[in-house]
Parts: sequence; structure tokens; C-alpha cells
Amino acid sequence: MSGRIPFNLWRASHWINHPFKRDTRPCKEDYKYYFTHNVFITTSGFFSTQGLKFCINEIGVDRCLYSIGKGLSNDLLA
Repeated sequence: MSGRIPFNLWRASHWINHPFKRDTRPCKEDYKYYFTHNVFITTSGFFSTQGLKFCINEIGVDRCLYSIGKGLSNDLLA
């Protein structure tokens, strides 16, 4: 799910919103704002129901895309 970035979104937003950073940061908004307005994520390669629900809660259902990718495991061994 997008390199696990949604799971670190709170931490990144908290860091950039720290009072000593807020006045010197190059962006007008925090990371969560940009994610919820500009980024789409997929479940390909990391699908789990709980992870999908978490991402929907973090950035919104309109920014989460369901997709299926062929895994890296050998199907003949499964």
C-alpha cells in the first residue's frame, strides 16, 4: 500500500507541524492534507482487509483503489 506511507502519515504530519518547524517549512499545509487531496493508493501486493480499512480511515475511500497483482510466490509450489 504505497510503500506503507499511510501508516507513517500521522508521524510525518506531527513532525512537520511541530511549532519550531511550522514557520520554516516549504509547504503551506501538512503531509496529511496533500495525501487526502493529491494521492491515490492501491492494495496491490499488500492486500489485507484491516490495512485497507485503515487506509480508508486515513485518507478517504475516494483515494483508495482496489487492485490485485500477481504475487512473487511460485504458483506451482502453493
